Amino acid sequence: MKKKETEKQKRIDWEKYRRFVEQVDIDNIRLISANIKLLDEKYFPAEAEAKTGYKAEFENNEDGFYYIHHFHLFIKDRPSKENKAKIFLAIRVDYSSKIAMNEELNEIFTKRNLFINTWPYFREFANSITSRFGWPPYIAAVYQA
Repeated sequence: MKKKETEKQKRIDWEKYRRFVEQVDIDNIRLISANIKLLDEKYFPAEAEAKTGYKAEFENNEDGFYYIHHFHLFIKDRPSKENKAKIFLAIRVDYSSKIAMNEELNEIFTKRNLFINTWPYFREFANSITSRFGWPPYIAAVYQA
């Protein structure tokens, strides 16, 4: 019996989410901060590995809500495991919405919608910055929800 209730609850949640997303619009996307550190000017990444991460925070306002989406990229030398570059980026996305964002919607929205809106900006930024280091441009993977 509990399994059916859980399945029903998931359907209700997805229907609620669908109604929410249908009425959301993007008003603005902008870079709000960046911090770039090339830690070893002599290094050229022959054998490097990259690690990306993110954190997203939302806040409701009178017109809807906004997110601050933080990204980081650490590039390490594979043999020595030493960090050679660090890139931090924060993007603000303003959304208009008649329905307030909440934790339940946030869990889905962050993975499905926010990343689709911000990941291309992060990819382009990381690509451009690493090429300005004199390195081959970093090509981040395509985002998959």
